[in-house]
Amino acid sequence: MRTLTTTTLGAAGLALVMGGLTATASGAPPATATATDAIGSEVITFYYGMQRPEQRAQAALVNASDPESSSYRDFPSRGRVADRFGARAKDVRTLRRSAARSGLSVSLDDTGVFARVTGTLDSMSDWLGEPIQRQASEDGSLVLYQAGGKPPQDASGVVQEVVQYYVTLDTATATAAKQPLDPQNEGKYIGGCKAAKEQNTYSFAQLQKAYGSPSGSQRRSVGARTRLAIIADGSGYADESLRAAADCFDTHGRTFERAPIEGLTGDLPEGGEGDLDTQMAQSILPPGSKVKVIEASGYEASFLTWAKAFSLRQLPDAVTLSYGSCETQAGGKAQRAVTDSVLLRLGLAGTSAMASSGDSGSSACFDPDSQTGPEHLAVNYPASSPYMTAVGGSRIILKPHNKRKREVVWNLGGRPKWGGGGGQSHYYSRPWWQPLGMTGSAKRTLPDIAMHASNQPGWAVYMGADVFPSQPAGFTPVGGTSASSPLFASSVAIFAAKQRRAGLPSYGHIAPSLYAARSVAPNTIYDIRSGTNDLFHKGCCVAKAGYDQASGLGAPNLDKLYGVLSRFLGTQGLG
Repeated sequence: MRTLTTTTLGAAGLALVMGGLTATASGAPPATATATDAIGSEVITFYYGMQRPEQRAQAALVNASDPESSSYRDFPSRGRVADRFGARAKDVRTLRRSAARSGLSVSLDDTGVFARVTGTLDSMSDWLGEPIQRQASEDGSLVLYQAGGKPPQDASGVVQEVVQYYVTLDTATATAAKQPLDPQNEGKYIGGCKAAKEQNTYSFAQLQKAYGSPSGSQRRSVGARTRLAIIADGSGYADESLRAAADCFDTHGRTFERAPIEGLTGDLPEGGEGDLDTQMAQSILPPGSKVKVIEASGYEASFLTWAKAFSLRQLPDAVTLSYGSCETQAGGKAQRAVTDSVLLRLGLAGTSAMASSGDSGSSACFDPDSQTGPEHLAVNYPASSPYMTAVGGSRIILKPHNKRKREVVWNLGGRPKWGGGGGQSHYYSRPWWQPLGMTGSAKRTLPDIAMHASNQPGWAVYMGADVFPSQPAGFTPVGGTSASSPLFASSVAIFAAKQRRAGLPSYGHIAPSLYAARSVAPNTIYDIRSGTNDLFHKGCCVAKAGYDQASGLGAPNLDKLYGVLSRFLGTQGLG
């Protein structure tokens, strides 16, 4: 059994290794012993968060995402978001004039949050007044450029955050952890082939029935209106594996298109994480659905992937990320600030962002793949961002006819240590949409919601022979919140498509609506009251009645949840 983790490459589970250069748990570029001063005509890009009206943007998001607001689900266009809440034109001109003196060009990202400064190594070094460090993998396929200084004085007044590194990558490989399986499928296996069933997994159809499916969810007319994006942060997918999974589960008719971010040359090679994310979406979405897969190497600044989602030709209704890292190790303050700012604007434009809460229980700094690392309490970022919906892990037990018998917190127990991520943030205060009376914490707590992430039984994912060279191609049982996040995101994309078919908008930052739905109609979310994700007896977290930091609000009853969410209309508040 292989369990795929949800942490940033190298942090746990899925490790990206490229010519001896391995990504760090923080998501920052890896250090090598071969750094040299870079000179010449190679072209690079550095990134600068611009001064922007963040408080006004936050206020607008509150109004657009609060079901009690008269502006609920009233989303401005992306251009309007950038104009109202992005960098001022005069500040961009100031940065452009400064950079132009050294022969550099400046372009403002579509979000209006950050600017790209692009030019040759010689020009960048001249502008910054310091050499650019160049590091490369042994085979030269991955190259990292970075500088430690700040922009010149004539530009410093318009810059808020500095992210001065740039990555190029043209190939990558992925590996995943192995784990024993304890099969406990008490339901009836339906809608899948013998090869998948023999792996002692749940079929997708089984869990769709258990979680409920809104009426008409599988109509092609809904699929034609579905807009989902998946962030593949270092682990790609194979078209051949998607076809094999579609043959097994009869889910042909869904298409996937790669959308690489800057600096990535060629498709990401197949990896277990990439296969899981795409096959999950393929099996949940209706025929006619088109999914964008945003590919990145895993070394870049994290905000670039979310900015890519904002800039797609069609704005996605939902974006899912199955990666993250221990909050206290996740990049730096500047990266988090720019990432949060981009996420805010995605929500304001109408996109629901979901991220896996992690597979290290309430000790996110622990690496469940290598079974090493700090065991203190911590949560995952970006799941902990106040502009994100954090999806945790549960284990669902089925009745013979595939109805939910009960659902508990996912905790593998014993060795190795795996469990759904949760706890409270070190950095973020309680966001406006988490009621103090419900969470009992002054901090941002997670997860917000949970779905099946267990490997007892797991999900059936088809992987090519290159993913695990020691094993032939075929179906593999998989667990982890890397499964629950795309499962919930795909469901939200269906919700939004059904609403669009009725002439209504998408949901945007959906977390506030989930808490409101749970308060208005408790049966929309199954209350998980059993289990813990406290892997090391640190005092957090145990499931209980109501909200808890092991399972969040609980597990959705998707048909009931959609029914309540569809009644939340902006001009009527809660109706």
